[in-house]
Amino acid sequence: MFVEADALYRVFRAARMAFALPDGAVVEWQSLEVDAAGCVLAESESPVGVDGRPVPLLEVESLLPKWMQKPQAGPVEERLEVLVVEVNDVRVALRVEQVDDPVELEFEPPAGGVEGAVLGAKLQEDGSVVFILDPAEVVRLGTRS
Repeated sequence: MFVEADALYRVFRAARMAFALPDGAVVEWQSLEVDAAGCVLAESESPVGVDGRPVPLLEVESLLPKWMQKPQAGPVEERLEVLVVEVNDVRVALRVEQVDDPVELEFEPPAGGVEGAVLGAKLQEDGSVVFILDPAEVVRLGTRS
């Protein structure tokens, strides 16, 4: 399994929730300028062309079980934050709201199994929950046809 229960994780915010991926699976993150319609501006690097290779752009919510999905509403942002994840030389980009520095997280995967790309969760000292994502499942779901 690619995910270690006690390792460095890159915590990020998306869909008004906190998530984490093993730091080794995160290749880079970019902030791209978008127009009023939410389209990436021509002078910005396109999220579908990271390092000259096509990369699918995913909404994190699409990786979650239905019961975790929340309706998204609000104005179009001026910038598009993209976190690029790589497993076995295959990359996908996730639309995110914020990316934090790597932190060490300890968690126990649930005994009853998981749905979607959610591998487990960690309750933080402040009472917030960070959902741990399986990078291999993120890439698999992001590249399926």
